[in-house]
Amino acid sequence: MVIQYLIYDPIVYGIGLTFFGFDPSYLIYFGYTCVSLFIIKHYNGKRGKHIKYFSYAFYPLHLLILCFLYYYL
Repeated sequence: MVIQYLIYDPIVYGIGLTFFGFDPSYLIYFGYTCVSLFIIKHYNGKRGKHIKYFSYAFYPLHLLILCFLYYYL
């Protein structure tokens, strides 16, 4: 049962093993994990800059840009 868990379907089980050994694509997830842990470790407990209105403007603008690129490219 353990062998089936490690070999059968690594994407479903989240294991970085395949039938032929280690799957290098999981290094990307490891990199994201390391960056996330670094950011969490260096959090100082203070709130960041207040960018509420930037967020309100950014979301619809980036969707418009993506739609433009989709239709015209």
